[in-house]
Amino acid sequence: MHEQIEKDPPLDKAVHAIEYVIRHRGAPHLRPASCRLTMLEREGMDVMFVLLLFAMTITYLIFQFLRCVTSSTFKPQKSNHRLKEKIQ
Repeated sequence: MHEQIEKDPPLDKAVHAIEYVIRHRGAPHLRPASCRLTMLEREGMDVMFVLLLFAMTITYLIFQFLRCVTSSTFKPQKSNHRLKEKIQ
């Protein structure tokens, strides 16, 4: 029987596959494994969440670093002129 299926044209193979599924009431063993996964696993949301968290952390650290660098670089200098006036 297997040899006969291999020699059949594609349309006959399709008809045989459909009849097989009908005979075996849906043939659960032919269903893809993704049917048994949860939505989170199937869509890869757990991986996307970890990547998003990583990207947000990196962005936050870069922002804090730039804020620290710019605040120390562009810090307004205290004038010694006022200090001298208070002393006199």
